[in-house]
This record gives sequence, C-alpha cells and structure tokens, in this order.
Amino acid sequence: MEDAATAEITRVQLWQWVRYGVRLAEDGVVINAAYIDSLVKEVSKELVGPKSVVRGLKKEDVDIATQYLMAQVRQQWPSEFLTSDLMGWLAVRDGVEPKLAVRASL
Repeated sequence: MEDAATAEITRVQLWQWVRYGVRLAEDGVVINAAYIDSLVKEVSKELVGPKSVVRGLKKEDVDIATQYLMAQVRQQWPSEFLTSDLMGWLAVRDGVEPKLAVRASL
C-alpha cells in the first residue's frame, strides 16, 4: 500500500503544479501538461528495455502508467483514487477475463 500511497501523492502533486502553473525554482520554467509529458516519456524509456533501472517491468505496464499520468494532469479535477481507476486493468493483469473487468478510460 505504501507504493500506491506514494503514487497517489505524486499524481495529485503533479496535477496541482500543472493546474496552478508552478514554476521551477532553477530556471522559471512553467510546469504544464507538455512539460509533464516530456518528463514522463523520458523516465518511461529508462524503465523498460535492456538497460532498465528497474527489473521486471513490462513495456505495456509502463505504457498504461504513462498514458494514465499524462491524462490525469489534463483533467479539470483529478480522479479520487488511481487504484479505483486502474483496478479493472489490474484485474485483467491478474487473470480475470477482460469482459468481466471494468476499465477506466484513459
């Protein structure tokens, strides 16, 4: 649960920074959706492949997380819980038939 809690805090913090146009202290760059996109894409490349910094991650899992986060920072309000949003996808990954799982739209 600690990982889920960290993800929740991070997701909402990024949404807040985009929503309120926070600027980076070092160079004054405004944190907007495009800036988050570039960071997420950069980091996601480091999470998969032969030089992955994390073992066992699958590209499709990272792609789902990337799409989800990039969509979340564009919402008028963030959804309540990412675990609820992604539960259907997680259930399918655990072997539930896709037709029985409810999925959030990304």
